[in-house]
Amino acid sequence: EQSKPLASRTVLEKRIAQLTQTSEHTRPTNWGGYQLSISEIEFWQGRDDRAHDRIHYTQQQRIWHHQRLFP
Repeated sequence: EQSKPLASRTVLEKRIAQLTQTSEHTRPTNWGGYQLSISEIEFWQGRDDRAHDRIHYTQQQRIWHHQRLFP
C-alpha cells in the first residue's frame, strides 16, 4: 500500500498493529542494507521567481538546528 493516500495516522498505526500480530517477518539470506548517520542536511524548494527556499539543518550534540540560506 506504499504511496497510496492515507486517511489518518490512526489508520496507519492500526495497520501496523495488525501486521505485527499476524505476520512472520523473514528476510532473504542475501538481504542487506545501509545505515546512514546524518549530521547535516539541506532542503531546497524551487520557486518560479528563482528566490528558492533553502533550509539547512545541522545536528550538534543530538540537537537539530536550522537556518534559512540565501538561494
